[in-house]
Amino acid sequence: MQVKVTVGLKPEERAQIENRLANSTCRSLSEYVRKVALEEPVIFFYRSKSFDEYVVEAIILRKELQELRKMAPWDKSNEERLLLLLEQIKENTNKLADCVLENRI
Repeated sequence: MQVKVTVGLKPEERAQIENRLANSTCRSLSEYVRKVALEEPVIFFYRSKSFDEYVVEAIILRKELQELRKMAPWDKSNEERLLLLLEQIKENTNKLADCVLENRI
């Protein structure tokens, strides 16, 4: 049998709880509140500012490389070299993203 509990919160208190919920692995507000009330562990994840900055730079670089490939009259060897470089950047970015996701879970 479930019992409904109602809690009165000020708007800033609710915002604080919602911010914590957003950084947790809980899927709902009720799940988060239940865990906190029962003193169960809540798993939080933190974003890395340096990783976020890296991702932004990597996206910019990828777009610039794609534009460069479209604009320049490339001979076959230079185009192949550019494509190889672009593929290596993609692979390294995907590996980095996989590592971040594995550590988050």
